Amino acid sequence: MTGVVGALVALAVVVALVLVLAVRPHVRRLARSVAVLRTDTATRLDRLRAIRAERPQSTAVGTSSIGGRVHHRPVETAP
Repeated sequence: MTGVVGALVALAVVVALVLVLAVRPHVRRLARSVAVLRTDTATRLDRLRAIRAERPQSTAVGTSSIGGRVHHRPVETAP
């Protein structure tokens, strides 16, 4: 009986090693992809902040209560 248990343990160890060796390259690729994505996102956010910093601070366009822009018509005055 101990021979069967030993054989099952040895088989489990071999299967675990095969799985670890098969999964490792994918994990490395995923980690590299996440690092590239994080760097790309940081770069894009920096560009967006720079663009927003260059915009004039005061704008003459109003906003409506639902968040849209309001385009006001000129008021006509009576002669």
